[in-house]
Amino acid sequence: MNYWDKEKTDKPAEAATAAFEAAQQGATGKLCNDKDAFEAFTQQKKSEGVTGYIVSTNISQDDDMDDTLSFLFREPKPASYDRYSKTASQSPTKAMRTFVLDNICEEQKRELDDALAEWPALGISLGEKLLYMLGLSKTTSVKRL
Repeated sequence: MNYWDKEKTDKPAEAATAAFEAAQQGATGKLCNDKDAFEAFTQQKKSEGVTGYIVSTNISQDDDMDDTLSFLFREPKPASYDRYSKTASQSPTKAMRTFVLDNICEEQKRELDDALAEWPALGISLGEKLLYMLGLSKTTSVKRL
């Protein structure tokens, strides 16, 4: 059975839904840090017909810290990329920050903004994944005839 097809009477799904509702009310912290709440959130979005991409990243500042953050993004539009490319030459970090905030789902926008304030380079990691969706390639080769 697919994750998205689980019945609402399923005990783990009920727990995840409760965690999501608590996170929305601010009781358990941020949605991006709470795996159960995030799963319930994505399940809710899927049932609403929302499409998008889950982007997860690990933050490791030192040996004692290892946080995983998950965000739901919509597919970037060419207009969003155009705004990014116009401002990237003046301030690459600010341009990438704007690009990722442009494409995050509304419910997580404030969380992402807070995370970017705490970890400024996070925008580059997330933005790179979004740029891959628009055709950015890790490897491109050239061969002389």
